[in-house]
Amino acid sequence: MVQASDYERPLRDALGDNVFAFTSQQAMFQALAEGSVDVALAALPNGNYWVRELRIAGVVIAGEMTLDGMPGEDLRFGVRPALEPLASIMDAALEAISPTEMRTIENRWLGASARRNRTPATGPLTFSDAEQAWLADRNRQLTICVDPDWLPLEGLSENDKHLGISADIFALFANRSNITFTPLPVDSWSESIEAVKNRHCDMLSMAMETPERLEYLNFTKPYIQIPSVLLGRVEAPYINTLDDMGDRPVGVVKDYAFLELLRTTNPGLNLVEVPSEQTGLLMVQERKLAGYLGTLSTASYNMQELGLADLKVLGRIPADWTLGVATRNDQPELFNIMQKLVSSLTEAELKTIEQQWAGLKLEQTVDYTLVFQLIMGAVVLLGLLFYWNRKLGRLNHELAAANDRLAHLSVTDDLTQIGNRSYFDREFSKSFHWCQRHGAGFAVAMVDADHFKEINDTYGHDAGDRCLVALADTMRSHFRRDTDRLTRFGGEEFVMFTSFSDRDELVSRLEAFREGLAGQATCCDDEQIRFTVSIGLATGTPGKDTVPAEFLRLADKALYLAKQNGRNRLEALTTEDQAARRG
Repeated sequence: MVQASDYERPLRDALGDNVFAFTSQQAMFQALAEGSVDVALAALPNGNYWVRELRIAGVVIAGEMTLDGMPGEDLRFGVRPALEPLASIMDAALEAISPTEMRTIENRWLGASARRNRTPATGPLTFSDAEQAWLADRNRQLTICVDPDWLPLEGLSENDKHLGISADIFALFANRSNITFTPLPVDSWSESIEAVKNRHCDMLSMAMETPERLEYLNFTKPYIQIPSVLLGRVEAPYINTLDDMGDRPVGVVKDYAFLELLRTTNPGLNLVEVPSEQTGLLMVQERKLAGYLGTLSTASYNMQELGLADLKVLGRIPADWTLGVATRNDQPELFNIMQKLVSSLTEAELKTIEQQWAGLKLEQTVDYTLVFQLIMGAVVLLGLLFYWNRKLGRLNHELAAANDRLAHLSVTDDLTQIGNRSYFDREFSKSFHWCQRHGAGFAVAMVDADHFKEINDTYGHDAGDRCLVALADTMRSHFRRDTDRLTRFGGEEFVMFTSFSDRDELVSRLEAFREGLAGQATCCDDEQIRFTVSIGLATGTPGKDTVPAEFLRLADKALYLAKQNGRNRLEALTTEDQAARRG
């Protein structure tokens, strides 16, 4: 049950002859797969690798082992004393590896691999006489529970129709078995868990095995594996491991398998239960959560559905969602039937279904009908007589003007008519590098409307939109210099960045903007709405090693201080002060 190592002697002292030593991890996990041993002791990444490599089903993490006087594994390079200078060289080389490079290496070897090639059952699908009789007693009608809000993996429509990858897979099952699978109407994944616990449905269409669920469910072999990721705000730093989150709150949907597993593998993580993935992502955007743990496919889908352009993947979690069918464990015939159906799936069938749903949100939304019409018109015009040349010149001029307008619209926020996120991405780096080259001061101000949700809740979203337009108009009137850049960063958050030579004058302009907005009212129907903003300002002179994201993080920190210190105020931080504190 243990590879020959420093742990062998303490384990033998504790367990005696129940400990078996192996010369390799592959041999140890092969014995676990064959049932020769009951428990295998290994580091979590090594265990994950061999469980997937050997396709061992039904393995769970029993817990973390601690031995008196034996610290956890802290792996380093070992250098012979005769080559002592090599140690400092290796340390310098390790320091030179960037977090992104280290994360790529970890994902390559510690993250979950793509689904292995499946070997479908050979021959036609057949059920035993007992299984056929069991189905006949139920008129070949089975009830399934699904996650109603987990697209593209699975979901329920407004009329409770089963959608997503699992729906297409169960459609294949229905065709092969002449079984009707009817989804139970639910409003949340927690309701589905309760329903299958109480035997109100026969199975979960897509679920991950956990020790707690094994008390009332049996699990087929997984038919799909999905990468796990941590999502956060765009200005948040990337992480190497979940331990980098410290005690900051991280959201996970209530009753998801990873909630149970993470409480065992990462007991120090501050996990917050949320009712749905969409709720979790919105709480991250609103800074109520520092991160959200979910799958790459569903998080991408929901971010597109909600238009959350200010979120990003902070890191890959070295464990995947391995999803199969979970059947109530008081019906062994049902488990055998579903295992046979899962085994009948081919790699080509699964790949086709996944591609259909993966491509759903990638379809082009631009209507190219007009473009094709213009091209065809140009071909026809080129075939006309010479006197059409002048007309073609006029059409080309109009087309160029239309392209200019389109280019402008592509970087302009529809509501406020100032720069959008694409404009920010293009101009922020340019402005920063200009200041870096010329040794000029660079400033970033993050502006956030105070209590904006209350405006929407009290007066409606139309009133909220008018307030955002008024905010943008006031910003535009106070920041008119050639180097001033205004953008709507997302929701009620705006960013102004510029070069400067007089910091006090810049602060004075920001204060004038804040006071001017606080002193005006926005008209909406018969209401006069007044609101304020909080401002976080980051200033400094970029050095050769400074990166643009440092200013954005510092401005976000200053904005947090402004909110914390009472709102309707400006808080300013400098990169020089931050460097001095670090020093």
